[in-house]
Amino acid sequence: MVTHSSSANLATVQQLLQQGLLEEAEVICRRVIKRDDKNTDALRLLGGILGQRGRFAEAAKSFQRGLRIDRRSVMLWCGLARTRMYEGLLDESIAAYEEALTLGLNVQAVVGKAEVLRRQDRHDDARILLEPVVAAGAEDGEAAAVYASLLELVDRHNEADMLLKKHLATPNIQGRMRAKLLYGLGSAREGLKDYDQAFDAFKAANGTTPQFFNIEHTRRDVDATINIFSAEFLAGCPRSSNETEMMVFVVGMPHCGSKQVERILDAHSEASVLGEKPEITETVRGLAAELRSSKTFPEFVADVDRRTLDRLSHRSLAHYRQIDPKAGRLIDSALNNFGFLGFIELLFPNARVIHCRRDPLAQCASCYFSPLVPEIHPYSTDLGALGQYHCEYERLMGHWRSVLSLPILEMQHEDFVTDLEGTARQIIEFCGLEWEDAGMDLIDIEHSDSVDRHDHYEKHLGPLIAALADTGAAGAPG
Repeated sequence: MVTHSSSANLATVQQLLQQGLLEEAEVICRRVIKRDDKNTDALRLLGGILGQRGRFAEAAKSFQRGLRIDRRSVMLWCGLARTRMYEGLLDESIAAYEEALTLGLNVQAVVGKAEVLRRQDRHDDARILLEPVVAAGAEDGEAAAVYASLLELVDRHNEADMLLKKHLATPNIQGRMRAKLLYGLGSAREGLKDYDQAFDAFKAANGTTPQFFNIEHTRRDVDATINIFSAEFLAGCPRSSNETEMMVFVVGMPHCGSKQVERILDAHSEASVLGEKPEITETVRGLAAELRSSKTFPEFVADVDRRTLDRLSHRSLAHYRQIDPKAGRLIDSALNNFGFLGFIELLFPNARVIHCRRDPLAQCASCYFSPLVPEIHPYSTDLGALGQYHCEYERLMGHWRSVLSLPILEMQHEDFVTDLEGTARQIIEFCGLEWEDAGMDLIDIEHSDSVDRHDHYEKHLGPLIAALADTGAAGAPG
């Protein structure tokens, strides 16, 4: 039974979430669950908070725990489905949404399933699923945003524009939902070649998010990583004895062209693209708790011995192989693993790394025009911060290239446009796989995020251009 105290605490959680105070909201949720471990509302809210913080495995466990108590909760099924989607487990996400839909027609479940279908490139199926909801005027803001994105794919920009403006005029549309609609509106205006109004919409979307980013913290983190993972340290520190060559890590910043790499590898019979798995991040987080050290990453890595590395390496490999036991190559495309490449070398000494790169100005502009999760990418809502963060990311990648023994393939996004087959062959060869002509026929490279999109917005990108120019990065594919 939900007590008055629990209800009051969960109301506070909702208020904290509206303010973007996720850590404080998580603390209160856990406090409620400790007192009442069958409180499904608290478990659902906790799952949502953990998902927003990028801790997807923990989020899934919270939703599953709630479903063991109440399997008829549509909200819990939808929460689990959304988590699976962010984990890249799209078939599992569809299955969870379908479980929700067996309990009755629910707009949230319909919209969620359509979003997953869109990510599977099943655009027509997604649009057909949503059309009755929109035709009946029963769509909420989420449905409008997803449906508008599908209209954009078939050049129905005016319809998308009108639908999004209708929902943006609703007084109670605020916060994340308003941002999502504004990003959609920016895309619709861009499709109509009204670039000034498009930029206004993108700027308004980014303005809905509180600013959490501090470049000095990022610089300190990069300095610490470079100092710890020096050439001398790497020459003398232990490595796992796990000699597997199965692991391939695709890294970079968002909108770097990684989806093209994934499509090429996914078309190969021996490769399995696992999506953006949080395995390395969670291994690092778990190791910090296990060591009970006052040190943080990367400082505590110096205290890890070979036995521990062996255990962690084999456990992580087992987790990866659970998804596809028969694959000869397992591709983890969690882009933020670029921050952990030194640790990855210790875990998987024979792994391969594909670093996806792009013209810095084009890449950062695309990040600004996209609804990235601000808790995971806090730099993405400010043009100056984007440029600063990109410079730090490049500084760290430059260090890895100079000190790691892991092979790193530098892939340039623009090369997919100029020489698709040559680029695909380079990727397949780097991964130690044989070329398959049949696989090329399955590759459908998207160019919707064109290489020169940012040219239409140059007069608006001053802070970004200035930040990139500080290191000579603007316009230099590198």
